[in-house]
Amino acid sequence: MKKSNIIVRQSGQLASLFLALMLWGCAGTQNKFEPLPEAKTPAEGKFVEGLKAGREANWPLAAKYFAKSYALDAGLISAKVNHAISLERHGEMKEAAALFEAAAKAQPENIASALNLARVYVALGRVGDASKVLHPVLKAHPDDIDVLNTYAVILRLDKKFIEAINTARKVLMKDQTNAEATKSIGLTYADMGKLTLAETFLRNALKLNEKDASIFVNLGLMQARRGNEQRALFEFEQGLKLAPDNAVAHANIGAIALRWRDYGRAAASYDKAIKSGVLTCDTSSALGYALEGMQKGKDALAQFGRAYALCPAEKELLFAMGNICMAQLRDNKCALENFEAYQKSKQNLAKDHHVHGLIDAIRAMQAEEEAGPVELPQDEGAPQEGGENEGQALDAGPSEGNVETVKPDDAASSILLLNTETRWS
Repeated sequence: MKKSNIIVRQSGQLASLFLALMLWGCAGTQNKFEPLPEAKTPAEGKFVEGLKAGREANWPLAAKYFAKSYALDAGLISAKVNHAISLERHGEMKEAAALFEAAAKAQPENIASALNLARVYVALGRVGDASKVLHPVLKAHPDDIDVLNTYAVILRLDKKFIEAINTARKVLMKDQTNAEATKSIGLTYADMGKLTLAETFLRNALKLNEKDASIFVNLGLMQARRGNEQRALFEFEQGLKLAPDNAVAHANIGAIALRWRDYGRAAASYDKAIKSGVLTCDTSSALGYALEGMQKGKDALAQFGRAYALCPAEKELLFAMGNICMAQLRDNKCALENFEAYQKSKQNLAKDHHVHGLIDAIRAMQAEEEAGPVELPQDEGAPQEGGENEGQALDAGPSEGNVETVKPDDAASSILLLNTETRWS
């Protein structure tokens, strides 16, 4: 298994803007919605229908209505953005990104369009692009607190820690009680390894907003980094009391469960995280590792396939799929296809890498199977009737079918805390 860091940190700011343009209320702890707007045109009528479907979490239907809305009125950029959000919630990240890009290009100074696109870029690992898309908005709205808080998050993810702290402090100069900026500074100090200072800022942020589930999630992260995973679980569960659908808390619980080899709980937690919005390379592949640990080969293979489609640069997933095909599904054809794809994808693959031996072994087995069984003459090795070998198989050494497999790295021993914000709630 690929060694990776899988616990999600949550900042809060980008999440609070997640569905703002859709008038569904924020994607946070409560299901309070603003009144639906009055439709005055056919395009607006489809838009409102999309909002209704979104409130029911029927993302495919919501996407359909929003697409019809801006097909009727190309100037209704909010419909295009909402279409993208619906696709994103349904797991179609790349398609969502393309629509967000079109919306941001049409209105580069539009705050909601830029923040939505920045969020998706971060989820896809494109932090640099997330930063660039905010530049026109920052220029047009240099004092906007939401934009500044979001930019501080992006700067931190880009490891520009001093700039991130200074940007968050600009917010505090305008609003000393701003919990998001306080929390952002705490998270930046955490990334800098200053955990005591980080926890101080997070505790202060909690005093400013005791209903913010993301603060508990981040306090849990502090405890996990100190090696106190029991306390970390407590903090994550406190967050879930405030927000039962908090995807980040579920993802973090899944990460710890995977470390503890509690594959069932890990799979359930990652599944909830993904369904609640944290669909990333890490969470998608981690669910695959949990399913693999549960010996659910078919499900694990399918999940790794989805993870690889989302993140084709993660070539280690090919090796993971090959190993599942061979070790759990006993499908040598499937194993060979994935091992060969992995081998070809690695330009500087070591000559002694075990994938070479696995490929050779599978090919040798296939060649022997094609050649058919070898029959020994009666007088060369066959047991005589009534002999001591009657009823027993000949000892021909190791079976050709028992190819020694390489034991994958145990994901449970290497899954740590994901140091990347992948979703905000």
